[in-house]
Amino acid sequence: MKVTQIIKIIIRLLIGAFFITTAILKLITIEQFELYIYSFDIVSFVLATVAARAIIAFEFLLGAFLMLKCFYKYVWYLTMITLVGFTFFLIYAAIFRNDANCHCMGDFVKMNPLQSIVKNLISIGLLLFVKNQTEIRFRFKKWAIALLLVVAIIVPFVVFPMDVLYNKIKAPEDLVNEKAFELYKQEDSTFRASFNVDSGRYMIGFVSSGCKYCKTGNAKIHQLVSCNEIDKSKIKFVIVGDTASVKTFKEETQTADYQYLNINPYSFLNITNGAFPKYIYMENGKITKAVNSWGIDENELKTKL
Repeated sequence: MKVTQIIKIIIRLLIGAFFITTAILKLITIEQFELYIYSFDIVSFVLATVAARAIIAFEFLLGAFLMLKCFYKYVWYLTMITLVGFTFFLIYAAIFRNDANCHCMGDFVKMNPLQSIVKNLISIGLLLFVKNQTEIRFRFKKWAIALLLVVAIIVPFVVFPMDVLYNKIKAPEDLVNEKAFELYKQEDSTFRASFNVDSGRYMIGFVSSGCKYCKTGNAKIHQLVSCNEIDKSKIKFVIVGDTASVKTFKEETQTADYQYLNINPYSFLNITNGAFPKYIYMENGKITKAVNSWGIDENELKTKL
């Protein structure tokens, strides 16, 4: 075998492995990837969650098929079209947005649109180099393809279910201790002075500054509020944590301009039943519904506030 052929095999395998790696990295931090897609305000949040998983499945299959040389000619052209399409999308993001991370490699390897454009251009050049290769025929090829298709669908859509499906399948009970919340409202004068929720519709979120699910929930709320032009004064947060961590929490979730109130850990744990975050919908001082970070629904947020 010639040296050039060996180099082409190695590069093809590396390109395929890279696509699989980017898919896995996106999947691990799927919540942030969903929010990034939704932030373009093109589709609803539910469709954004579907799109995020479809992209991950698609990237995984491209990478796997490149490595195994399944339908190589068609997969090569599809991969090239994908890279070119993503590059044009990134050019738009670089010109019209100020994204610190385009989530091309999830949240583990943060890349801005310009850095990702360079990555894509290198990938396009390498893909052109390995264009002319013949497809490999091997035993159990059909079984391998079927298995890859099943994995590509099951893992992102079932193992990492969308919020709307998760809450229908597993609806948590006793999300919030209403008696503890009422006692807290009565005894804490700071709450009564800061949060006037006795008249009108509001959401109160109970979050911890060190909780990654709380960060995801608040970031999700911020995106939903921004895209639907919901009044921010209708959403208030009760948080537990020290001053430095609370400041970082607000910055990372882009919620620094929302109203926050610190709470003592004992009351926080009593109200949330020790599981957080919790988001309470209120109308005229009464709780109408409580949800966790997975239960935040775009239509419900619009109608209940």
